[in-house]
Amino acid sequence: RDRLSPKQVEILREKLCASELFKGKKASYPQSVPIPFRGDYIGLQGNPKLQKLKNGTEGPVLVAETVKKVNRGNGKISTRILLLTKGHMILTDTKKSQAKTVIGLDSVAGVSVTSFKDGLFSLHLSEISSVGSKGDFLLVSEHVIELLTRMSQAVLDATQKQLPVTVTEKHHAEGPTACSHSGHQPGLQSGGCL
Repeated sequence: RDRLSPKQVEILREKLCASELFKGKKASYPQSVPIPFRGDYIGLQGNPKLQKLKNGTEGPVLVAETVKKVNRGNGKISTRILLLTKGHMILTDTKKSQAKTVIGLDSVAGVSVTSFKDGLFSLHLSEISSVGSKGDFLLVSEHVIELLTRMSQAVLDATQKQLPVTVTEKHHAEGPTACSHSGHQPGLQSGGCL
């Protein structure tokens, strides 16, 4: 009887967590099952500018990818680099190697994601968060299943609490200018609130 290596056990544990969070709820989940979680989608190891961002964090980077940040006030989309570590989520401008926003995972109150095949999700922050009164973050990830699975595990490890993940057909973000979106939307359009 073959024994699984610790790395294989970790891979299976992540896929089980993804299944518990998204199976039968998120349309893009079935396609994610056979694809191994890579974590680094931006070449973090070979990029000295991005390595500087990583140096300020504790532990390994769990996910490094390019995401789209949607401005809740005007619907404009900006590209950001997202780094997820065991204690923080860092958003930075793609052209600069300094953090624009650092969110402690203990400030994350929950996550909402659509049930469709899109990568749209809201990161809900607690009232007293490390980023002040910016409100929720509305983001789009091409690897939303992996990102939210790893975030869920990181929040559990950091806070000993389950991260509430809500899968819904109606999407809502809170903040100074709240907005919502419902229905299938294959691509986001600039110029209007979702």
